Amino acid sequence: GGYCGLTGVCGVAPAIGACFAVLTGSKCGKGSEQKTTMKVVTKVSQAITHLTGPSCCKAYVRSAIHIAVDFLKESHNVSLSPGNNVTCCHTSKHPHGCRESQCPYFSFQDQC
Repeated sequence: GGYCGLTGVCGVAPAIGACFAVLTGSKCGKGSEQKTTMKVVTKVSQAITHLTGPSCCKAYVRSAIHIAVDFLKESHNVSLSPGNNVTCCHTSKHPHGCRESQCPYFSFQDQC
């Protein structure tokens, strides 16, 4: 496994935190910058928590990107496009089993 295999936590949350730390200059002792970074990491963590069972890296990353893009607009008035609506056609390749219709990115194979 990757980061989650070592820590039990998806690595996309601290990765988004690192991105916002660079963008905001966040570090220990920088109150508002650190608060902004912690807020976006919390939002990402909450979103991917609702996507567990089984875990899916693709769903986690897609959700994290959408949250980060929305939060960047809200916190810094910077507009980015998170991309087009994405549907997943990899259900049969998932090593832990796919959540299928419980996943917001699931697509029936005839739609792929």
